[in-house]
Amino acid sequence: MGYSYKKIRSVNEETNTPVNKEKRRHVAKNLIECLNKNYLIIFTDEMSFNFPLLPGYGWRKSTKRIPVTQKQKSVNYSVVCEITNHKVLGTRLSRNLSMQKITLDF
Repeated sequence: MGYSYKKIRSVNEETNTPVNKEKRRHVAKNLIECLNKNYLIIFTDEMSFNFPLLPGYGWRKSTKRIPVTQKQKSVNYSVVCEITNHKVLGTRLSRNLSMQKITLDF
C-alpha cells in the first residue's frame, strides 16, 4: 500500500549553523576554564510542556513526512531544576511563566 509508521518530529534547520557551532565552542572553553579554577558552577535545566500533547507517531505515505498541525495551546507548564556537580539545589514546577522569570525567582 505504500504506507509506513513514522516518528513525527519537527525539523529545526537553524540548529547547526557555523555561528551556533562557534558559540558552543566558546561556551565549552569558558566552562573548562571555570572548572579548572574550581568555581562552583550551577546548571539550570528547564523543560516545558502543555496539554494536550501531540502524538509522536503516525501513518503516512512512505515517501512523505508527516505534517504537524498546531493545536490550540493549553496551559504551559515548566519544570526547572538547578544543580551543581554534587547535589540538586532546587526544583520548581511553574505554570505559564517565562524561563527568565523562573530563573530569577530561584
